[in-house]
Amino acid sequence: MKFVLLSDVHWLWDNPIGRLDNAHETQMEKLRFVFNWAYENNGAILQAGDLNDKPRNWDLLPVQISFLRSWYKKVTLCCVYGQHDTYMYSEKTRDKTNMGILAKAGLVLILDSNPSRSYEAVIYGAHYGQEAPKPEKKEPEQKNILVIHAPITIDPLFPDHVYDPAFGYLKSHPEYDLILCGDIHRTFLTRYEGRHIVNTGCLIRKEADEYNMTTHHPGFYVFDTDSVTCEWVEIPHKPAEEVLTRDHIERKNQINQMLQSFIDSVKDGGIKEGVSFQDNLAKFIKDNGIQQDVVDIISETISGEAL
Repeated sequence: MKFVLLSDVHWLWDNPIGRLDNAHETQMEKLRFVFNWAYENNGAILQAGDLNDKPRNWDLLPVQISFLRSWYKKVTLCCVYGQHDTYMYSEKTRDKTNMGILAKAGLVLILDSNPSRSYEAVIYGAHYGQEAPKPEKKEPEQKNILVIHAPITIDPLFPDHVYDPAFGYLKSHPEYDLILCGDIHRTFLTRYEGRHIVNTGCLIRKEADEYNMTTHHPGFYVFDTDSVTCEWVEIPHKPAEEVLTRDHIERKNQINQMLQSFIDSVKDGGIKEGVSFQDNLAKFIKDNGIQQDVVDIISETISGEAL
């Protein structure tokens, strides 16, 4: 049997600031491609958390229900909960989220520590903040799969990044033939002694960071239980420069630089004693030609305060 592997979907309604297109419609096209591929290849979809971009979105929910109902009994979607699927990672409020409603409607199968034996594998799930469950005794030829939402990746994303190295995590869980990870938006495939650990990255490129602009290509892995192999399937998509913009990032950097210059200038002096802070500030802004973007930010910050 074939399993379509998806990490973070971040099913959204509102357009991210960095997208030039209608991100929701683009995402729906990608999801249709994924579900159609699974249907044509008689496969089930395993999804590693953050199916949703927000825990609850009443605009998106009817679209999700309609879409998943159209695939009902054709393709099964199996998920775990990520941070974006819940409120404060609370189990008590899960039923009130989009994911909880979809699960109650029978449109999503929630994986957990209780093994799912509905397919040609035994599948376990670990939601965000949970440890990987210890599988039952493995039978000969049995394939064990773990779907987990946890910070597992191959390299740190930034200095002092706390994460589990993928290779070490795979080695320390020899009872699993396949581990599908979510949470970290980085695509990787690591093998050890015929076993696999994978992350497919984010289904949609939400931000115009360097990784999305130069490296990430939306797609999914396919795990074949017969051959015990993972193969990559790329989802049709446009080049990053056609759907992403860095204008807001560059503008933010410019504003931060201007603010820092302003702060440094204030530290150098020029403040008159016996004059109100606002008057001193207004004079400083005028004398130094502070740009309007910085003035607006300062105004928002001090508005409403008694100075």
